[in-house]
Amino acid sequence: MIHLHAFVFLALAILEVSKFSRLPIVVTIVSIATLIWIPAYSTFAFARVYGGSIKKTLAKEIGISLLYGAVAFAAFILTLDVVSLLG
Repeated sequence: MIHLHAFVFLALAILEVSKFSRLPIVVTIVSIATLIWIPAYSTFAFARVYGGSIKKTLAKEIGISLLYGAVAFAAFILTLDVVSLLG
């Protein structure tokens, strides 16, 4: 999914370039567009590459996000525990 990373880089680069306008309304519009654009494009890209419907793809994304969040939370708690014992 190299193209997905390239897309995210392009979207974030456009967001950063919009800050040179020094117009808060422009930055706000581009920020909102980027906030919507990246997840939407990612979902459609996953559905196209891996097959299945959008609903199935969204369910997979939610499941993966929940698992990732649980593991990240456990790692954070473990890190706090180690730092409090050794620090």
